[in-house]
Amino acid sequence: MPASAVDRLAARLSELAGAPVELERPQDPAHGDYATNVALQSAPQHRRAPRELAAKLVEQAGALDEVERADVAGPGFVNLWLTTGWLGEALAEIGPDYGRGQPAEPQRIQVELVSANPAGPLTVGSARNGAYGDSVARLLSFAGHEVE
Repeated sequence: MPASAVDRLAARLSELAGAPVELERPQDPAHGDYATNVALQSAPQHRRAPRELAAKLVEQAGALDEVERADVAGPGFVNLWLTTGWLGEALAEIGPDYGRGQPAEPQRIQVELVSANPAGPLTVGSARNGAYGDSVARLLSFAGHEVE
């Protein structure tokens, strides 16, 4: 069984299309939540026009509970708009890791929280800097870096 909500949706669409479906996030949100070019890729094998295959997939995908709307675009792309329920379930699967990063090159970072003047008193600004430094350290750690 596929691991994520997106993988499960791609598997269901693959069954409908009769070919492996790769879902991608369009750069323009006006093109839907996800898009696929499976009709363009599988047209030569099926000996049919890509737009014809895309139209068939759009009709079938529109019947899925996860899909709010599906459209054919350009030479045979399929744009999908998903229901808010599906999006909520996908986010719930991610859980507390939502937004967590995996940097290409994790770095070892040292964050200095408070640098108090030894010749002067601690001020409210010193406390603010401690809270600020702690927040920055937590964000860097969440982003995948090793923080000291």
